[in-house]
Amino acid sequence: MSFTEIALIVFVALIVFGPEDLPAIARSLGKMVYQARRIWNSLTSEVKNVWETPAELWNEQVKEPLETARSVMSGRAAPGKSTAAARPNSSEPAPEADLLLSYDDLVPPPPAENPLAALPPGLVSGLAKEDEKTD
Repeated sequence: MSFTEIALIVFVALIVFGPEDLPAIARSLGKMVYQARRIWNSLTSEVKNVWETPAELWNEQVKEPLETARSVMSGRAAPGKSTAAARPNSSEPAPEADLLLSYDDLVPPPPAENPLAALPPGLVSGLAKEDEKTD
């Protein structure tokens, strides 16, 4: 608001309310503006807290795995090995969460020649007898 707009509002208020009531009205208007700003600031800080707290918790949980992935991608640590080499200042061993899996860890072993060879002998003979009965 410009100075002329404020002067016009004060002049109209002076004419409408009179010089006796104007200080009391200005005081109560100032209190209302103060209360409204205080409530607005409280509401804003509460919404900001509710919005940012989960984001901060998420960032804390994701920070270490992201740093590990970035160090591996930048070539500071070899894939499939502990990232303790990526931390030259650290004398303690890397936690197991820092160990990376390789492709060989994810591939299942090839199936055995005879899948029944791994079963107990009594179970295998029982299966063979049931197969003979159904033929």
